[in-house]
Amino acid sequence: MRQIIIYGLMVFAGGCNNLDVPRFNGDSAYQYLLDQCSFGPRNPGSDGHNACKDFIIDKLGNFADEILLQEFSFQEKGKDKWHNGTNIIARFNRSAVFQSLIGSHWDTRPWADQD
Repeated sequence: MRQIIIYGLMVFAGGCNNLDVPRFNGDSAYQYLLDQCSFGPRNPGSDGHNACKDFIIDKLGNFADEILLQEFSFQEKGKDKWHNGTNIIARFNRSAVFQSLIGSHWDTRPWADQD
């Protein structure tokens, strides 16, 4: 009898969950991809690079609790040329016990090496 009561409470408690789980929208994701590609080459320092960075910050800002930017510089291998880059960090539900990390490159390499 005790097991039946425990099982019933578990079923009842599970039914009280009002979580609204977001659904993946493939059409929307594809449109974001098209938008990103419409900026043209996104090599560091270019107009396309800056436009794409602003686009990503704007879009993530609609959903994230906080946006952090990590600015950095890197030297082109074998050259005396430096480039500036930005890591865009969107934070969601910072107080959650379990966190997720999603990483992605959004820029174009400043040189072609696999043509």
